[in-house]
Amino acid sequence: MTNEVKIQVFRGMPPSIIAGIKDSVNITINASNAAANSASSALTSETNASNSENVAIEEANNAANSAIMAKETLDTAETTITAAKNVALGEVTESIIPAQIAASEAANTAAQVAAISNAVTFTTKTLMDANLNYIDGRLGLVVNDSFLDNNGYYVKTGVSGAGSWVKISYDPFLLATREVRELRTLSMKTNNKTKKNIVSFIDDDGYSTVYTILRELAIEKSFKFNFCVYVEPLVQKQSYMLTAAQMLTLQSEGHEVLSHGYVKDIMITNVPSALLEREFGTSKSYLRSLGLDVNSYVWQGGDYNQNALNIVPKYYDSAWAIDTGSGINKSNNRSFDGYKAHRFGFDSATLADAKIQVDNLVLYGGWLTFMTHCWMATWTTPEKKQDLRDLIDYIKSKNIDIVTVREGLDIHGNILDYGPGGAGNTTNSFRIDKQGMMLNTYNRFFSEPGNTVFATTPPSFFQENTLNITYHNSATTATDFPGSQLGTLITQKGVSGLVIQEWYPYSVGSGSKLQFFYKRQRNNIPGTDGWNAWEKVTFWAQIQEEINGADPNLATYPLGGPGQITRSGIKSNGYYGEGYFAYNTNRKFKRQMKSDGSMTAWEEICYKKGVQYNNVSLPAIDTLKMATITIDISAVGIVNNDHALSLNWRAALPVGLMYSFMHNGTTLTITLFNASATNITASTNHVTVVAVKYN
Repeated sequence: MTNEVKIQVFRGMPPSIIAGIKDSVNITINASNAAANSASSALTSETNASNSENVAIEEANNAANSAIMAKETLDTAETTITAAKNVALGEVTESIIPAQIAASEAANTAAQVAAISNAVTFTTKTLMDANLNYIDGRLGLVVNDSFLDNNGYYVKTGVSGAGSWVKISYDPFLLATREVRELRTLSMKTNNKTKKNIVSFIDDDGYSTVYTILRELAIEKSFKFNFCVYVEPLVQKQSYMLTAAQMLTLQSEGHEVLSHGYVKDIMITNVPSALLEREFGTSKSYLRSLGLDVNSYVWQGGDYNQNALNIVPKYYDSAWAIDTGSGINKSNNRSFDGYKAHRFGFDSATLADAKIQVDNLVLYGGWLTFMTHCWMATWTTPEKKQDLRDLIDYIKSKNIDIVTVREGLDIHGNILDYGPGGAGNTTNSFRIDKQGMMLNTYNRFFSEPGNTVFATTPPSFFQENTLNITYHNSATTATDFPGSQLGTLITQKGVSGLVIQEWYPYSVGSGSKLQFFYKRQRNNIPGTDGWNAWEKVTFWAQIQEEINGADPNLATYPLGGPGQITRSGIKSNGYYGEGYFAYNTNRKFKRQMKSDGSMTAWEEICYKKGVQYNNVSLPAIDTLKMATITIDISAVGIVNNDHALSLNWRAALPVGLMYSFMHNGTTLTITLFNASATNITASTNHVTVVAVKYN
């Protein structure tokens, strides 16, 4: 991580201290100039060693890069001097000056960038090994060897024409820029931004037509655009690419440059992890070494996989893909999926298609982004250029701002963006956007503003794995809802496309209770985005109340005593019943509503009570003989004869003694039978009689 030099400054700081800060800046400038001179001397030595045309070109390029670095260092110095002036005016109470502007860091960075920004590039390791006409310490890069381990950075050892190329384990571009992910992430902090609709244009590949076609249209119609560039063709000085000077001009005019990767026309899903660092990190570092403020990436061909999604956030604030259906990001209830951001292709689309995208943006909100390739033949035609002019006018007529990606991130980006998220992703994610909305992959709740989600709003509007709640309190907006135009709408959407929606109409009248709601699901018709018909669902209400001894109707309840009554169903539709549990009895009763609205008689449905009878006399019984005894069981409280009884004897009965029993509700009759070969003598025993009824 980059070290920092922390300087405490206070109001009324003496001019001598401010002068000291300025002196340190001068040291920085001098160190940078010395580093540039050292780099220039090294290049001069190389030129003297070889008079070839390639070396001459390299000398010129290195000189240009050194000039760029000198300008950047001077800009940094001016910024620091301005900060010192603010201190003198008492406007700053504390300033943190990163170590990049300290003399040693500035000299190191300037020297490294000057040395590596023109590293010689080879397509294979074999070609590199065959070319030793470079001075000792020269950097080389193999970019497309079929043996993956051969790709990467090398340093030349030995004098020109001899020695060898030795592979190095670090990326010098990343070392030179000292990019620190933690600091870049914190730069995303901002105050809450007002959510508004915006539009962006991103042109792909970085061809010179960006300058000759898109720039001219932007000047004419006064709008800003973004463009992404490949690095390898820039390093190779391909004539069809934008030049560094042109890109710097575009940047100074307010347009933004994005990275399109290092190697041209490569599919990220085919790139191993070891080379992804080069695709993302080295491409950014090279573009920044040219003075371009690059912070976002564009997937080549819209191609990415989970491995790439895990690495790209280390280097960029966003990454842009392709969506043939919609280019709208963060429409109303969606968070910004910053590393799979949508773009709508405008190259082959008609003006009418593009206007539909704008209309949907007005309807659903968010950030609409168009993708263009202005090197395509269609952009040489007057018709396509006029389409873009008309589209710009249409966007502006809707009072929608056209912004760069960086400006868009400041409005709709995320303050915190952990994990890639998205459908089919097994890694949890957590996001907080600039409006303070929090989103979690597995726990996502949204509360939409009232009167904004309609009966005609399609299922695709809602994000996967979410619960969405909104309401309507205006009859003019809640059209086509059943039961009432006022109510609460709840939408649940899973990860497989299943969407369930419930509409709870407001009850009308004082003291009225909600007795039903409406429910519908997304239809299963392929190629459609609609709903099935609403279905009415009636609540089965259940209320429990206590009936105590003071209740004036106590005598009308079962057993005439206190208890708990449960009322279930809705009386208005005839589906109604009551249950009663009599206290201290283990007895339950029920009754139902009849078709005429009256109630049936109470019916006992549950009863359990046990009574112990002590010293029950068992008579003497001869072998193979029977005897009968009776017990008064009135205390058990049986009200009819459909209760089941069980007998539990405390002591074991004599061997061979069998019995059966019956009752009439008050008297229990037990028949005894001696099945043994010996007589049974008289005895006494304790027996518990348990009465049970379940219905």
